[in-house]
Amino acid sequence: LGFVPALARQRSDALECDFLAMGHGCAVVVRLPSGRTVLYDAGRLASPELAADTVSAALWARGVRHLDAVVISHPDADHYNAVPRLLERFSVGAIYVPPTMFEERSPALDALRRSIEQRGVPIGVAAMGRRFETPGMETIEVLHPPPAGVLGSDNANSVVLMIEAHGRRVLLTGDLEPPGLQDLLADEPLDCDVLLAPHHGSRASNVPELGRWCSPEWVVVSGTRRWDPAPIEATYGALGARVLHTDRLGAIRLRTTTDQIAVVAAQERSP
Repeated sequence: LGFVPALARQRSDALECDFLAMGHGCAVVVRLPSGRTVLYDAGRLASPELAADTVSAALWARGVRHLDAVVISHPDADHYNAVPRLLERFSVGAIYVPPTMFEERSPALDALRRSIEQRGVPIGVAAMGRRFETPGMETIEVLHPPPAGVLGSDNANSVVLMIEAHGRRVLLTGDLEPPGLQDLLADEPLDCDVLLAPHHGSRASNVPELGRWCSPEWVVVSGTRRWDPAPIEATYGALGARVLHTDRLGAIRLRTTTDQIAVVAAQERSP
């Protein structure tokens, strides 16, 4: 499956990522230089309607009516529970899920699959080594999990997506945790510019080894202050990276070009 073409696209020299403020959840809107739009995760704890409204508002504000692809990192509701409602509001070219996405049954997962099938949206598997077809200068590659998955939790099998354009790289990691984290770190180091901190900034997932492996300049934490951010900031700060937190800043937009990374964020909130 490739990205379904739209009738008209506005090309850009930039790769833009909007890390939305989802509370304890995740949603990243990626605008590729080719003009295509990819949504990585879309959910939050407890309120699918609020999650869908937050994502919808961000897409409409950008003039987006069609999503070329939706990538769901793993089967935790705070990463996908907005998708059924979004399918009612936007056309979607394809939805990509990890190999283990629908192995377990639950009312939420059944509702997700039913909504995808009712809309006739193709479902593809996102596994290590897969490269998505795009006509622009960008590259989108799945770094994890392997096709057979890894032994461990759903989190350990999160889809890790690498997006590259104009020499810049963004790494999206879902809720990646051990042993899947160690599986990723066993590969050759991969320098990136922007890292989505795995598992909402948990200490177990944001170890110094990850920072050394991918050498990010910017790290975005999507979540609440369930975990004290100070250790994460210290971990990545020691490597020269700056940490941004959606709970403090609201939605965060990073715009990368060959020359720079520009950061646009909401006004800092009080603790």
